[in-house]
Amino acid sequence: MRITFLLGLLILTSVVSPAKPNILFAIADDWGLHAGAYGTTWVATPAFDRIAKEGILFKNAYTPNAKCAPSRASVLTGRYPWQLEEAGDYMAYFPAKFQSWPETLMQKGWHMCITGKGWGPGIAKDASGKTRNITGIPHGKRKLTPATSGIDSTDYAANFTDFLDATPEGKPWCFWYGSTEPHRDYEFGSGIKMGGKKLSDIDRVPAYWPDNEAGRTQLHKQMTALLKDQDDPRMSGKGELFDNYKPTINPCFYKRFMSGEKINTGWVSPGDFEHEPLD
Repeated sequence: MRITFLLGLLILTSVVSPAKPNILFAIADDWGLHAGAYGTTWVATPAFDRIAKEGILFKNAYTPNAKCAPSRASVLTGRYPWQLEEAGDYMAYFPAKFQSWPETLMQKGWHMCITGKGWGPGIAKDASGKTRNITGIPHGKRKLTPATSGIDSTDYAANFTDFLDATPEGKPWCFWYGSTEPHRDYEFGSGIKMGGKKLSDIDRVPAYWPDNEAGRTQLHKQMTALLKDQDDPRMSGKGELFDNYKPTINPCFYKRFMSGEKINTGWVSPGDFEHEPLD
């Protein structure tokens, strides 16, 4: 399964020392190549496209395991699923001996929190049996009324705002923004009803989907869930994310993968990115 890797890692520069940058980690659930930056003409993804323009766009990024828990375990540890023992499976138990990079950052002094979906489904406990904050401390109290059924009620932007307000002055921070969209389920026909779209707008249906009314309606539904994140402030955090912070890429990231390229066509997987927050 191909995944969109631009949603992987974004480092935001601010007043904190360059040795300890602030990090926003953004990840969507079940989002493939339907984005303007990847040439899809029948959806508008301005926030994603801006990150693509100012950052690095990967053309051949694949997950080593097309399941929630094992693919995210790979992102968190830099290991392939077959190296993660029980954590390499679905509905998994995450062995205590495998530490995640958010846990490492917290140990090193970062204020680390999460809103939305982190790792799972599964169980992650330390050697004493205590539940681990494997993707950071939960920060998801704020809710909103979704525009359509099937879209998460988590107010990502408000939770990010609360997180920034609660971060001690001068302390480096890392925030995991885990969008549950565009994962199923979602309201049938919502893409047409709410997005002002037509089935004929879709120029190509993936070969593994039926090219009929049901298949095209499914695509529109999925993109409506995605576009709600693009259109509302949740996608841009506090509303200052792209205005007051300059998106940059870790120099180690450039050196390891593309030597300054803006578009990378090499083969990469989630585990390749785990090292970057730590570098």
